[in-house]
Amino acid sequence: MKKLKLELVALRGQLKTKVESLDELINKIEGDENSQSRNFTEEEKTAYDTLNSEISDLESQINQKESILDTQKRNAERLISLGQMGNLGGSDGESHEKRKMSEQFSLLRAISKVLGNKPLDGVEAEIHQMGIEESRSLNLSSAGQISLPSEMMRTVHTAGDAGQAGNLIKTEYGPMIPVLRPEPKLQKLGATFMTGLVGNFEMTIDEAELNATWRGEQDDATETDTSVGKLAMSPKGLSAYTEFSRQLELQTSPSVETMLRTKLSRAVGRKIDITGYNGSGLGNVPLGLLGRSIGNVVSGGTVTRPNLLKLRRLIMDENAEVENMQFMTTPGVQEMLANTKVDAGSGIFLWKDNDVLIGYNANTSTLVPNDLDDGGGNLDRHALIFGNWAELFVGNWGGAHLIINPYANDKRDDVRITIHTYWDMDVAHNESFAAIKDIQA
Repeated sequence: MKKLKLELVALRGQLKTKVESLDELINKIEGDENSQSRNFTEEEKTAYDTLNSEISDLESQINQKESILDTQKRNAERLISLGQMGNLGGSDGESHEKRKMSEQFSLLRAISKVLGNKPLDGVEAEIHQMGIEESRSLNLSSAGQISLPSEMMRTVHTAGDAGQAGNLIKTEYGPMIPVLRPEPKLQKLGATFMTGLVGNFEMTIDEAELNATWRGEQDDATETDTSVGKLAMSPKGLSAYTEFSRQLELQTSPSVETMLRTKLSRAVGRKIDITGYNGSGLGNVPLGLLGRSIGNVVSGGTVTRPNLLKLRRLIMDENAEVENMQFMTTPGVQEMLANTKVDAGSGIFLWKDNDVLIGYNANTSTLVPNDLDDGGGNLDRHALIFGNWAELFVGNWGGAHLIINPYANDKRDDVRITIHTYWDMDVAHNESFAAIKDIQA
């Protein structure tokens, strides 16, 4: 993986050089306020075509290597995830048994027992007891008729597909038609998720580099001060609920079980994404990226290529790691940039068809805010965030506790299920991110 990363850095360096050369060539014919633009000479046209071809080739190589790295990362996460069933200790046989219990667990069956005022039994009772014991060991509340340990909740924040959804979401799908909801994407972007945390989490961060100095043979070394910061997270409650008809509990179709599990886990995942982008930092809500002291570029409403290059420059000037940087924005901004040409005559658009923006992966989500205040009375501005998402840490404590309320809506005979979990987030280096917050799209 290290070799691939080094090759990727080299390719991006080559791409940067080619793009700058193309810009320089275009600037030659654009003219200025005192002169008109002109056509390419034959030599310039050849150079223009060659540079465009070389840029496309480099982007293709970069995309391929990024895809390989992304696959390696996902495979590593899958292996870690598969191994988490043994986190509570024990032999391989015990790990296998826990994995088997997880596969046999039925949320609908457990809910049916609760609604019938009957005690949980079988695998549901065993899983519930594991959840209670884990919460007690972490000094977390275990209120709820159904408790799930963290190994049952792993990666619920990325419930986008069965491969990533973990044990809470089964892989059987039936004829149910799902509600159209945005998918959580922080993990896809590379955010660092830390599960199974115990107590408050703290990690020391170096905020300044050591400086070396030249000295004579008999001179003392010059003392160099370092600045040390701290990444800190503590468990904060995050809850969600859903309501369904009592008739649903009579169903045994895997698709109904899947629908119920998916609704609960995606609700948690969506809130984590929303908070990661723009959490208020007030009360028990973590502070999101847009509220932090990250780099800021004012676009005046319309994003241009210089704006995007400025975002990258702000991060590079802080010596932040750039090889894993990605863009995240709204579908509206994506549409605008996909229709914005690099220059009037090139026919090349800022947002490429392969979802690449100035050589970096570009992503969209309706969870990114589109109702920001630009300071001039406009409350409909979109955000575009750029950075090394691995610097965003998301912590999770314990599993989940479900409270079943059969009287939530007695007129419709509906049942409410509320899920309670514990999360927090922090950023290692604010300098690893930059954003535009005033886009009109």
